[in-house]
Amino acid sequence: MTAELQIWEGYLQKLGSASNLAGPSFSLADVTIFPTVATLFRFGLSAERYPKLGEYYALLKDRPSIKASWPPHWLENPKGQDTLKDI
Repeated sequence: MTAELQIWEGYLQKLGSASNLAGPSFSLADVTIFPTVATLFRFGLSAERYPKLGEYYALLKDRPSIKASWPPHWLENPKGQDTLKDI
């Protein structure tokens, strides 16, 4: 998993800061990938260890469409778990 996360970190590094996956606009690429990224952070992925993934997560998590589809149990218990804290 660490190797895969490093690949995505490098990919986001090439895109630059505050960018969606397929360019400046929110796209189907983001719709597809963001739920996985959100789940990783929900389970404790470190934005300090993966700063570009952290920036991407922070960029999208407050979009109205994402807020509207946030799992209800995530709203009730925003802390999540720390299963991935060491990855």
